[in-house]
Amino acid sequence: MRPQFWMTVVSLLMMSAFAHRVGGQARGAAATTTTRSGVYTAAQANRGEQTYMASCVSCHPPATYKGAVFLNWHGRTVSELFEFLTEQMPKSEPGSLAPKEYAQVIAYLLKLNGMPAGRTELPSDAAALQRITILVAPGTTDTPSHAGFTRPGLSHPGRTR
Repeated sequence: MRPQFWMTVVSLLMMSAFAHRVGGQARGAAATTTTRSGVYTAAQANRGEQTYMASCVSCHPPATYKGAVFLNWHGRTVSELFEFLTEQMPKSEPGSLAPKEYAQVIAYLLKLNGMPAGRTELPSDAAALQRITILVAPGTTDTPSHAGFTRPGLSHPGRTR
Protein backbone atom coordinates (compact mmCIF):
# COMPACT_ATOMS: atom_id res chain seq x y z
CA MET A 1 0.00 0.00 0.00
CA ARG A 2 2.85 2.38 0.71
CA PRO A 3 4.25 2.28 -2.87
CA GLN A 4 0.77 3.05 -4.19
CA PHE A 5 0.51 6.05 -1.83
CA TRP A 6 3.82 7.49 -3.08
CA MET A 7 2.84 6.91 -6.70
CA THR A 8 -0.33 8.91 -6.06
CA VAL A 9 1.62 11.72 -4.36
CA VAL A 10 4.17 11.88 -7.18
CA SER A 11 1.40 11.85 -9.80
CA LEU A 12 -0.44 14.68 -8.03
CA LEU A 13 2.75 16.72 -7.74
CA MET A 14 3.51 16.23 -11.43
CA MET A 15 -0.02 17.25 -12.44
CA SER A 16 0.17 20.29 -10.16
CA ALA A 17 3.52 21.36 -11.62
CA PHE A 18 2.21 20.92 -15.16
CA ALA A 19 -0.95 22.90 -14.40
CA HIS A 20 1.12 25.67 -12.79
CA ARG A 21 3.44 25.84 -15.79
CA VAL A 22 0.59 25.94 -18.31
CA GLY A 23 -1.25 28.53 -16.23
CA GLY A 24 1.89 30.64 -15.99
CA GLN A 25 2.37 30.51 -19.74
CA ALA A 26 -1.22 31.61 -20.27
CA ARG A 27 -0.80 34.51 -17.85
CA GLY A 28 2.50 35.50 -19.50
CA ALA A 29 0.91 35.42 -22.94
CA ALA A 30 -1.96 37.59 -21.77
CA ALA A 31 0.44 40.10 -20.24
CA THR A 32 2.42 40.50 -23.48
CA THR A 33 1.31 43.50 -25.50
CA THR A 34 2.81 44.47 -28.81
CA THR A 35 2.50 47.42 -31.12
CA ARG A 36 0.40 45.20 -33.36
CA SER A 37 -2.26 45.13 -30.62
CA GLY A 38 -3.66 48.63 -31.16
CA VAL A 39 -1.81 50.44 -28.37
CA TYR A 40 -2.63 54.01 -29.45
CA THR A 41 -5.69 55.83 -30.78
CA ALA A 42 -6.10 57.40 -34.21
CA ALA A 43 -6.78 60.76 -32.54
CA GLN A 44 -3.55 60.44 -30.54
CA ALA A 45 -1.58 59.68 -33.73
CA ASN A 46 -3.15 62.73 -35.39
CA ARG A 47 -2.05 64.93 -32.48
CA GLY A 48 1.36 63.28 -32.71
CA GLU A 49 1.57 64.17 -36.39
CA GLN A 50 0.90 67.82 -35.50
CA THR A 51 3.61 67.75 -32.83
CA TYR A 52 5.98 66.00 -35.23
CA MET A 53 5.38 68.61 -37.92
CA ALA A 54 6.00 71.41 -35.42
CA SER A 55 9.03 69.95 -33.60
CA CYS A 56 10.66 67.20 -35.67
CA VAL A 57 10.11 67.60 -39.40
CA SER A 58 12.74 70.33 -39.87
CA CYS A 59 15.43 67.70 -39.26
CA HIS A 60 13.53 64.46 -39.94
CA PRO A 61 11.04 64.17 -42.81
CA PRO A 62 8.40 61.53 -41.93
CA ALA A 63 9.73 59.10 -44.55
CA THR A 64 13.00 58.85 -42.61
CA TYR A 65 11.16 57.17 -39.74
CA LYS A 66 9.23 54.72 -41.85
CA GLY A 67 10.15 51.26 -43.02
CA ALA A 68 13.54 49.61 -42.70
CA VAL A 69 14.92 52.17 -40.26
CA PHE A 70 12.14 51.32 -37.81
CA LEU A 71 13.42 47.73 -37.76
CA ASN A 72 16.15 49.05 -35.46
CA TRP A 73 13.46 49.12 -32.77
CA HIS A 74 11.88 45.72 -33.53
CA GLY A 75 11.79 43.57 -30.39
CA ARG A 76 12.55 46.48 -28.06
CA THR A 77 10.04 48.05 -25.70
CA VAL A 78 8.14 51.24 -26.42
CA SER A 79 9.68 52.50 -23.17
CA GLU A 80 13.14 52.34 -24.76
CA LEU A 81 11.94 54.41 -27.72
CA PHE A 82 10.19 56.83 -25.36
CA GLU A 83 13.35 57.26 -23.28
CA PHE A 84 15.49 57.72 -26.39
CA LEU A 85 13.20 60.43 -27.72
CA THR A 86 12.85 62.23 -24.39
CA GLU A 87 16.63 62.23 -23.87
CA GLN A 88 17.70 63.01 -27.46
CA MET A 89 14.91 64.91 -29.24
CA PRO A 90 14.26 67.46 -30.45
CA LYS A 91 17.93 67.84 -31.20
CA SER A 92 17.93 71.56 -30.48
CA GLU A 93 16.12 71.11 -27.13
CA PRO A 94 16.14 67.49 -25.90
CA GLY A 95 13.40 66.77 -23.39
CA SER A 96 11.54 69.98 -24.17
CA LEU A 97 8.25 68.29 -25.03
CA ALA A 98 5.76 67.13 -22.43
CA PRO A 99 5.66 63.35 -21.81
CA LYS A 100 2.19 63.28 -23.36
CA GLU A 101 3.58 64.89 -26.54
CA TYR A 102 6.36 62.31 -26.80
CA ALA A 103 3.73 59.55 -26.50
CA GLN A 104 1.71 61.25 -29.25
CA VAL A 105 4.77 61.38 -31.52
CA ILE A 106 5.38 57.68 -30.88
CA ALA A 107 1.74 56.98 -31.77
CA TYR A 108 2.31 58.83 -35.05
CA LEU A 109 5.50 56.82 -35.72
CA LEU A 110 3.61 53.59 -35.04
CA LYS A 111 0.91 54.70 -37.48
CA LEU A 112 3.55 55.53 -40.11
CA ASN A 113 4.88 52.00 -39.75
CA GLY A 114 1.59 50.20 -40.21
CA MET A 115 0.75 49.51 -36.58
CA PRO A 116 -3.02 49.48 -36.03
CA ALA A 117 -4.80 52.04 -33.88
CA GLY A 118 -6.84 50.87 -30.93
CA ARG A 119 -9.28 52.23 -28.38
CA THR A 120 -6.83 53.24 -25.66
CA GLU A 121 -4.21 55.96 -25.87
CA LEU A 122 -0.56 55.06 -25.58
CA PRO A 123 0.44 56.02 -22.03
CA SER A 124 3.15 58.59 -21.38
CA ASP A 125 4.53 56.65 -18.42
CA ALA A 126 7.81 54.82 -19.05
CA ALA A 127 6.87 52.00 -16.65
CA ALA A 128 3.61 51.32 -18.52
CA LEU A 129 5.42 51.52 -21.88
CA GLN A 130 7.88 48.88 -20.64
CA ARG A 131 5.10 46.28 -21.07
CA ILE A 132 4.68 47.02 -24.79
CA THR A 133 7.03 45.42 -27.31
CA ILE A 134 7.63 46.97 -30.72
CA LEU A 135 6.88 44.46 -33.47
CA VAL A 136 7.29 45.96 -36.91
CA ALA A 137 4.41 45.01 -39.16
CA PRO A 138 5.22 42.83 -42.16
CA GLY A 139 5.56 44.74 -45.42
CA THR A 140 6.74 48.01 -43.85
CA THR A 141 10.44 47.45 -44.39
CA ASP A 142 10.71 48.52 -48.03
CA THR A 143 11.83 52.09 -47.32
CA PRO A 144 15.60 52.59 -47.31
CA SER A 145 17.25 53.25 -43.97
CA HIS A 146 18.62 56.76 -44.41
CA ALA A 147 17.83 58.62 -41.20
CA GLY A 148 19.58 59.11 -37.92
CA PHE A 149 16.94 57.13 -36.06
CA THR A 150 18.74 54.23 -34.49
CA ARG A 151 18.37 52.71 -31.10
CA PRO A 152 21.31 53.09 -28.77
CA GLY A 153 24.16 50.71 -29.52
CA LEU A 154 23.65 50.63 -33.29
CA SER A 155 25.79 52.44 -35.81
CA HIS A 156 24.42 55.69 -37.16
CA PRO A 157 22.95 55.13 -40.66
CA GLY A 158 23.52 58.72 -41.79
CA ARG A 159 21.89 62.10 -41.63
CA THR A 160 19.36 63.62 -43.96
CA ARG A 161 20.88 67.10 -43.73
